[in-house]
Amino acid sequence: MRNKYQKKSKHTWSWASFSGLWAVWLGLLLVSPGCDWGGSDSSEKPPQPNRPLRIAVVEDEVLAERIQREWMAQNAEPISLQNVSRNSLDGAQRMSADVILFSTVDLGQLIAGQQLRPLPFAANDDNSAAEPNSAVDLDDVLPLNRRLEMRWGEQTYAVTLGSPVLVLMYRKDWFEKLGLEPPTTWTQYQDVVQKLANRPEFAPQQADEAWFAVAEPWKAGWASRMFLQRAAAYVSSPNQYSNVFDVTTMKALIDTEPFVQALTEMQAAANLLPADAKRLDPHEAAEIFWSGNTPLALTWPSAARTADSLLAEMNVGFAACPGSDQFYLFSSGQWQDRAHVVSVPLLGTSGRMAGMSAGARDLPSVMNFLAWLTSAQQDLRIAQQSPATTMYRFSHLVRPQAWVETAAKPAAEQYAQVLRNNHAATAHQVLLRIPGANQYLAVLDQHVDAVLSGAQEPAAALAEVAAEWDRITDQLGRANQKDAFAKSLGLNL
Repeated sequence: MRNKYQKKSKHTWSWASFSGLWAVWLGLLLVSPGCDWGGSDSSEKPPQPNRPLRIAVVEDEVLAERIQREWMAQNAEPISLQNVSRNSLDGAQRMSADVILFSTVDLGQLIAGQQLRPLPFAANDDNSAAEPNSAVDLDDVLPLNRRLEMRWGEQTYAVTLGSPVLVLMYRKDWFEKLGLEPPTTWTQYQDVVQKLANRPEFAPQQADEAWFAVAEPWKAGWASRMFLQRAAAYVSSPNQYSNVFDVTTMKALIDTEPFVQALTEMQAAANLLPADAKRLDPHEAAEIFWSGNTPLALTWPSAARTADSLLAEMNVGFAACPGSDQFYLFSSGQWQDRAHVVSVPLLGTSGRMAGMSAGARDLPSVMNFLAWLTSAQQDLRIAQQSPATTMYRFSHLVRPQAWVETAAKPAAEQYAQVLRNNHAATAHQVLLRIPGANQYLAVLDQHVDAVLSGAQEPAAALAEVAAEWDRITDQLGRANQKDAFAKSLGLNL
């Protein structure tokens, strides 16, 4: 039965029905305009079921092992899994794979390297999908995952296994004792962090363990993401597409006023935290929270974590990331007031996706595998077991307890509501995922870390980032990068 938040699908075919219709669909795909299948060699060959389906997994051995185990337990046909380096995504050599599983941030690089084919369905804004869609049940996928993350321009290139956004996880019991409320703006957030700078008298002392006013993910690879989440509310408006880049010129805007403000606020928070605070990723931030060494963390819950029951009595709450009642309008260079505070989710900070390789040999087998991988039967065996994913379907939100740590189950409905609100938001941002995204983010990461360590000031650091980003853009081709940036935002300029 579909839940009350889900629009009833026009398509009710089962996953099993797909195999009987693949020939018709394949014929339509091969003659459909606008679908670049990357060459005629593989699509013209008949299926050869004796050959194992080849699955390439980009730098996620845990996910690869989980898929291998579940597939072999349920299917007679073998599959071949290989872990591949992110360095292989540039297209210098086509992957010997039928399916590629990758991080959300890698989508643009895979497309630029001609490693992926578009999938044979659309994911339209009106929550309907073009035939054939029922094999992967797109109608049940949450809107921002379906309409934005899975797409590149107007084409769908991947199915999602879940893409978390950072949320506030806090100790409701301690907040009540201290007279605090979850902050809704970054200014309020800084005030709360200031009040939590010292361990409360009622908080149990953990031997030889530091106290954190808050646990934010600032580890290498995450400092840039946390910074962009902080800045998201300052640069987001429904009619403003430019953010880290000017969408019309591809000039870096990362050194402009809203970003300097976000990094200055991040620096102020760092000054209240121990040195170990800069060595946390989201999962380690959650561990600090569950250990009782902080009442506040920016992370997301995950059933893949083993949050022991030593703190099962914790009264946990979830809230959206802080936002702002103002945003910066790049066209005028002025701050604009909002009617109310807006929290802006940053999509793509983590997450896993699966797409059809450009070298796929057997298209119907690939589509059957993607349908199996994202089916309701496999969600709790595969996606739910990865700390890099979270709920991505309306049907997941009905039973969210399965997706969080044991100690967080009483608050799981609250987390599900945060996700509902995020996907209904009119303002949102997506992490940079254009070709070279990891280069851009590595540069930003280095300079954000320098600011948090006291080696640089925010404005000077971001000026250097902007200069280096413009150099990377010119090196990769400004026109190509401009086109990719627009498509990554779902635009066709």
